[in-house]
Amino acid sequence: MKGKKKVEFVIYGLHPALFCSEVDNYFICPICYFVASDPVSCKTCEQIYCEGCIDRYSKIKENKCRVCKFDLEITPLRKFPRKVYESFFLYCPNFNYGCRFEGGIKEIHEHKSVCDFKKLNCANPLCAHNFLSKDRPIPDADVCSIQCLETFQLSELLGKTGRVEISKFFWKCLQNHREHYEETIEKEFLDITSGKNTAKTEMEGELKELEDYFEDVKWHIHLGKYVNEAWTCCQEKKDAIGCSLLQRP
Repeated sequence: MKGKKKVEFVIYGLHPALFCSEVDNYFICPICYFVASDPVSCKTCEQIYCEGCIDRYSKIKENKCRVCKFDLEITPLRKFPRKVYESFFLYCPNFNYGCRFEGGIKEIHEHKSVCDFKKLNCANPLCAHNFLSKDRPIPDADVCSIQCLETFQLSELLGKTGRVEISKFFWKCLQNHREHYEETIEKEFLDITSGKNTAKTEMEGELKELEDYFEDVKWHIHLGKYVNEAWTCCQEKKDAIGCSLLQRP
């Protein structure tokens, strides 16, 4: 028994919650049940669809309108519906990821392609990591790391170039990693050594402060000694404080 063909469900429409005011049901796509994105209409009944939704539906299911059931012929929106549609004001679809851009529907479509909060999938076929556009480490590359970039580039080369070109690319990757690790190790070594010098300087300063403190204490506290059956100290010295001749009890 053959297994059923797996169909990936993709939503092309815009969530109604993104709009600053309520949207009439006329603009709801009957496939994804969201506000139509890049809207087109059925020539027969003028039902509005997302361009992406109806294109995918006609290829997977049937090339018929879901409402009037006639053969589907797609046309652009008429002037008045188009004008109403373009008057909508909404938030960026990446609002939940931190974007606070607001604008008309035309502006939103232009903004989406350059939004820093757009969620991206790593281009490396072996990586399942997702990240925001603003967080990608390599500009203009939809990868999450240098390793993923190299893996993606290698996967693009396989089957398109000869063994020599692949070997050259692999050798270049190894050289780049070697240089990177050498720079990292050298930097860490400099940080450690400079940190030791700093710690040594700080310790020497603390020791000097302690020596000065002990020297000061030494001239204020005098243990004294017995002299001719009497306990005496350094009462004759000018630097002594509070010293006096004490008789032994």
